Amino acid sequence: MTTEAETAQGMTIAARVVAELCGHGIQPNPHAFAVWHAHLTGSDAALSAALKNQLDQRLPITTELIEELHENHILSGRALRVAERSSRAIMMEIDGIVELIRLSLGSSSTYSTTLSNLLGDMVSTNDPLALKEIVSTLVKATEDTRSLNTQLEKGLRTARTEVDELRKVLEDTRVEALKDALTGISNRKHFEQALQAAIESAGSTRRPFSLLMVDIDHFKQFNDQHGHLTGDKVLRVVAQALREKFPARATVARYGGEEFAIILPDGDTMAGWVGAEAARQSILARELVKRSTGEKIGRITISVGVGTWKRSDTGLSLIARADAALLRAKRSGRNRTVTEDQVAESAVA
Repeated sequence: MTTEAETAQGMTIAARVVAELCGHGIQPNPHAFAVWHAHLTGSDAALSAALKNQLDQRLPITTELIEELHENHILSGRALRVAERSSRAIMMEIDGIVELIRLSLGSSSTYSTTLSNLLGDMVSTNDPLALKEIVSTLVKATEDTRSLNTQLEKGLRTARTEVDELRKVLEDTRVEALKDALTGISNRKHFEQALQAAIESAGSTRRPFSLLMVDIDHFKQFNDQHGHLTGDKVLRVVAQALREKFPARATVARYGGEEFAIILPDGDTMAGWVGAEAARQSILARELVKRSTGEKIGRITISVGVGTWKRSDTGLSLIARADAALLRAKRSGRNRTVTEDQVAESAVA
């Protein structure tokens, strides 16, 4: 039971959370509150270290940083706790199944021994009454064993169903931990795993793949002029368009803030450029309107950089080239796609 002192302490911390968030110009929404509360209470050392590093360097505390910390620490921590609970429950169910099997084997062994002894008694006696008693004992042992085995079989079916359900919880938790909470596409963690897998696959098959780095143009203006809820809508619209324009086997991820990353398997530079242009045109064709007021917000544009895997590539080197192409796209006026080949050609020229 919570004491008055604990309640008062909780209220004090909550008030401090709100005050410090407002002091940094951050709206104390649920995500921001959870992040700052974890920081002040010291419940997540890694999260606190990330925030302290930002504060020590006198860097701004932004909404994007808060969302990133919430996704990487709060959500992933919850997913981990769910996974741990499910894992423990599965182990308990497995222990139960092992015990049921042990009981089943024990009953079978006991029945076998009983049957062997009774058969021996039947062979060694000609007394009708004794034979009747032996048969009666045999029938009862058979019925008892059948009844126990029926119960054990029912228990095994129940345990198997529960294990299947727990396994589904674990799988759902694993998928959820790799998903961006706001947009529903892959998150940074999943992207990094997929990129490493793509590099390993390309290394063995020698079939290239493309990496696209995507940035929403002038995203800060959407937030400043129309608020963060509209900014969130912009992120979801872009994520949906990217997911629609690339094949299911492609990994479409939110890389961080307003930046996205796409891994296009079995795609060379030209395939990456074609896919990027299709997505860019699709996004450009959509005009946002505030449902509450009917106000036209305008059109969204994106800049895209395309890099293609080379045999010597690591994940970092490939990201660096795609990022360089993205930077060239933004410096060239935005709302365009630039490939790493175009960057290399301009450097030679």
